[in-house]
Amino acid sequence: MDNEKELSAVNEEAPLSGFARFEDWLTNSFWFHYKWYFILAVFGVTVLILALVGLVGQVEYDWRVVYAHYGQEDPAACKELKSLLEDALPETGKNRRVDVELIDLAYGGPAPGTGSGESADLMAENGEYRLYAFLEDQNCYLYILDADTFKRFSGLGYFSDGRPLGSLPRYYVATNDAQVKLLSASDPAYSDYSQDFLDDVNQEYAQEHEELLAIARETVGKLG
Repeated sequence: MDNEKELSAVNEEAPLSGFARFEDWLTNSFWFHYKWYFILAVFGVTVLILALVGLVGQVEYDWRVVYAHYGQEDPAACKELKSLLEDALPETGKNRRVDVELIDLAYGGPAPGTGSGESADLMAENGEYRLYAFLEDQNCYLYILDADTFKRFSGLGYFSDGRPLGSLPRYYVATNDAQVKLLSASDPAYSDYSQDFLDDVNQEYAQEHEELLAIARETVGKLG
């Protein structure tokens, strides 16, 4: 019994190793007093890193081009179309290269006349509604359309300058001149601004719109 007491006393008095001292400090001092500060700091750093990664990876596209077609398209065709557009269009940003966002608008169903009943017709109808939404977007100037889509919408008065795409004649390239939405002080979103200021902004928007539309029309001439 005396030997056990002596051994216990020796163990209590023996100095801790370097790692043991660090572990003791981390567990009984730092973590006890600062754990919530540490957890919040780690959370904040994580959010900051994710935000920075998002900003670095974000692409500011020079052009948004709508690619509308019936049925599912071959990804290789999307790649080739994007390459053609990037070669033909000028860059508008500061990265010294042309970045084109090719918006793939698939109708979901097969081409007209090859569908299977009501479901195919409904999918084609939904695709048309989506295309109408893009036609109202003043920032969408260029369109790539398959022959069936071009025939359908040109008959409705759209895409009057459409031409077969030279290297891919099964597609048409065309422009659309959507009406520029003017800002007004009567709109609650802009009520803090004077109408004179908004008129100047509207004039700049209209001028930029006409310049980009002219470039888009030139591109139709190059590709068609």
